[in-house]
Amino acid sequence: MRSQDVHARVRSPVIAIGGMDRAGKSTARAALMAHLEARGYEPVYRWSRIGYTWRIERAKRLLRRVWGGRARHAGAARSYPQRAERMRSPWKRRLWTTLALLDLFWEYGITGRMFRARGRALVRDRWICDALVDFRVNFPDDRLEKRLVWRLLTKLALRPDASFLLLISADESLRRAHESGRRHVEPREVLEARLREYRRIAATGLGDVIDAARPPEAIAKDLCDRLDALLDRAGSSPPAELALRTK
Repeated sequence: MRSQDVHARVRSPVIAIGGMDRAGKSTARAALMAHLEARGYEPVYRWSRIGYTWRIERAKRLLRRVWGGRARHAGAARSYPQRAERMRSPWKRRLWTTLALLDLFWEYGITGRMFRARGRALVRDRWICDALVDFRVNFPDDRLEKRLVWRLLTKLALRPDASFLLLISADESLRRAHESGRRHVEPREVLEARLREYRRIAATGLGDVIDAARPPEAIAKDLCDRLDALLDRAGSSPPAELALRTK
């Protein structure tokens, strides 16, 4: 019997990685993918950021062609995520956030279950924790967490077996961004607001904090050790529904 058939029977894991910009999520994701492969799984990787999945980007390109808008030049710096001051019209903000949430509903509620049904382990780069931080920081007055579409998303999304939040200070995030030559860098006060929100979310138990100021190899070992503990724990079965404590 093939190893992936065995894993499909016992349910392949879903792992989420989130946290601060430039905290090393891509490196951590690669380490987890390799570790899952070494354990006999067939992992798949999915990146998602609210309003910027491949479905949303394809729709934007189509609308630019239909309306004759100027396409974004290849390689141009992306200014994201959207912020309330860039979308002054309340109805435009509501339309954009609703479409973005419906897109995440498809990604987290349907796509994840499709991969699990096929026996594929899933590693997510960004998850509901990150969407919640984006909302709280960028749309603080819109009360998005009270809307029906958000409540449905949190209720029906497939909850990961483990959710890791890679956190670094605002200063460290800025230092790494400048070193890498990144053109779009958020101001320090925005990064500090993000860090506060990630810590609030971690305090609810929705994500495990990973100190991402350490060397990459130390972070990778920490993540893989935690993953091993998860996979070796017999009979672990987290609930399919998600209980977000947002107060």
